[in-house]
Amino acid sequence: MSETVWEFLPENREAKEISERFNLDKIIANILINRGLKTEIEIEKFLNPSLKNLYDPFLLEGMKESVNRILKVREENGKIIIIGDYDVDGLSSSILLHKAFNLLNIKNTYYIPHRLNHGYGVKKEDIKRVKESGASLVITVDNGITAFDFAEELKKTSADLIITDHHIPDISLPHALAILNPKLKDSKYPFTQLAGVGVAFKLVQAIFEKLKMVNFLPPLLKWVALGTIADAVPLIDENRILVKSGIEEIENSSEPGLNALIKVSGIANKNLSSEDFLFRICPRINVAGRLEDPNMIMSLFLSKEEEALTIAKRLNKLNSKRQSIESKVLSEAKKIIEKMGYHNDPIIIVGKKGWHKGVIGIVASKLVEEYERPTILIAIDENGKGHASGRSGGEISLIDKIKIVENNLRTEEGEINFGGHSQAIGFTIEANRIEELRSAVKKIFLQDETKIKKYFPVEGEIDIFNLNSKFFNSLQKLKPFGYGNKKPIFALLDAEIKLKIRNDSKRVNLKIRKNGKEMDAFLWKRPHFEFSTKKSHLIFTIHTFSNKYVIEVLDLK
Repeated sequence: MSETVWEFLPENREAKEISERFNLDKIIANILINRGLKTEIEIEKFLNPSLKNLYDPFLLEGMKESVNRILKVREENGKIIIIGDYDVDGLSSSILLHKAFNLLNIKNTYYIPHRLNHGYGVKKEDIKRVKESGASLVITVDNGITAFDFAEELKKTSADLIITDHHIPDISLPHALAILNPKLKDSKYPFTQLAGVGVAFKLVQAIFEKLKMVNFLPPLLKWVALGTIADAVPLIDENRILVKSGIEEIENSSEPGLNALIKVSGIANKNLSSEDFLFRICPRINVAGRLEDPNMIMSLFLSKEEEALTIAKRLNKLNSKRQSIESKVLSEAKKIIEKMGYHNDPIIIVGKKGWHKGVIGIVASKLVEEYERPTILIAIDENGKGHASGRSGGEISLIDKIKIVENNLRTEEGEINFGGHSQAIGFTIEANRIEELRSAVKKIFLQDETKIKKYFPVEGEIDIFNLNSKFFNSLQKLKPFGYGNKKPIFALLDAEIKLKIRNDSKRVNLKIRKNGKEMDAFLWKRPHFEFSTKKSHLIFTIHTFSNKYVIEVLDLK
C-alpha cells in the first residue's frame, strides 16, 4: 500500500449529552462534534436539512437588478439566451434555468459550447450566437466571471448581461448588468461554497419568491443536486439542504431523461447515494462533452421516454469508448514515464501526439494515485499545440507553482491560456516548449516535498461484529456523504485478514476475523498492493443499503 497517515480524532465529553438529546449513537454524536457542529441549533440543522433554512437569495449582490431585468423580459415578451458550460455543473445549471423560465412562460434558448472545438468559458466569438438568437438578455451559468472580451463586445449591442458564477473572480470584473457570485469581494452572502448550479438556483429562488411561486421550486432541486455533487463542493450548510432535497426529488422523479440515465447506469432510482452520481451517472453526462457534443445532454433532459432511452444508451456506449481510450492513454503514459525516469521527478510532466484531450484529466488523476506525485498530461495536436491537464493531491497546490513559470506557456502572439485551482489545472503550450516547462517546474517543485501522502482522519476503533440498529440509524442521518462530509472512517485493530477470492480484478474480497467472529469485506486494489496474512490493523468505511451493510477496507498496517 502507498504511504498513509492515520490520525485518530478525539473523543469528546459532550458526545454523551448530544447522543441523548438527539437519540443518536454516541460514536455518531462524537463525529458531529469532530466535524465542527457544537451547538444544538447547528446539529439540528445538520440532521434535519430543511428548505426553510435556505438563505435569502437577495443577500447576493446584484440579485434585485437581475430579477427585475428577467421579469422585464417576461413583461415585454422578449427572449433570454443561457450560455452554459459542458460539464455536469454547467449543464445542470443550463437545464435548471431553461425549465424554470419555461414555467414562467419566458421565451429562452441555450448555448453550450463544444469542449474540443471551443474550449472553456464565454468568448468574444459567442456574440454571433447571441445575435442569431434575437435575445435581449444573456445569462451565463457556471462561467462568465472572466468573460471580459465577450462583455465588451456585448456592450455594442442592445442586449444586457447577467453573470452567474462561483469561480474566484479577478480583481477586475467584466462589464455586466449584474454579477451573481458569492465569492465577490465584500459579498454579504453567508455561504461562499455554492456550485455554479447553486448560484443559478438562487436566481430562480429569488424570482419565484417575488412571484409567490415557491411551491414550484422543489421539483427543480433535482438539477441542483446533480451539479452540486458533480462539482465536488462541500456538502455542508446550504449545499447539504439542496442536495438532500434534490436526491429525494430524483428518487421520485418522472423525468424521462434522468430515469433513462439511471437505468443504463445499472442502479435503482431508490436509496441513491453520492457515489451513484459521482461514479455512475456523472461520467455518462461528462462523456458527451469529452468525446462528442454536450448538447446531447440537453436533448436527453428535454426528451420524452423513448428518445431519452435511446440517447442514454448512446451515452452508455460512449462511456465504454471513453474508458477504452482512457486505458490506452494511461498505458502509453506509464511506458513513457518509466522509460524516461519521470517518476523520479518531483512532478510528472508527460505529453504525446495523438492523445485525446478529452480524457487526459482523468488519466492524470490515475497517475497521481500510481506515482504519488502531481502530474500534468499534455495531448499534442497535429498543429504542434499541447493541451494540458494537471492534477495534484494532498496539500500540494498546482496552480500556485505553475503561475510562477507561466511565461513558459506564452504563445508567439503573447497570449497565455491557463486556469484552474489548487488540485486541477489546464493550459495550452507549444509542443516545442514542453521540455523548457518541465525544467522550470522541476526547479520550483524541488524546493518542497512533493510526495503525496494519503491522509485518513479516523473516528475511532469500533467493534464491527456487534453494531446495533441504533448505530446504523444514526449513521444514515449523516447522509448525503461527499466532499466536505466524508463517510466516517473507523479502525479495527489486531484482526486476522484472509483473501476470500484470489483474482486479478480491482476489487479484492476479504474475510475479517477476530475473537472467533468473522465478516466479509472488500478493498479496491491499490498500486503496488501487497497482501499479508499476518494480523493487521485496518481502517474502513461502512456502506449501508436498506437493512444491509458492507465493509470497505481503506488501508492496512
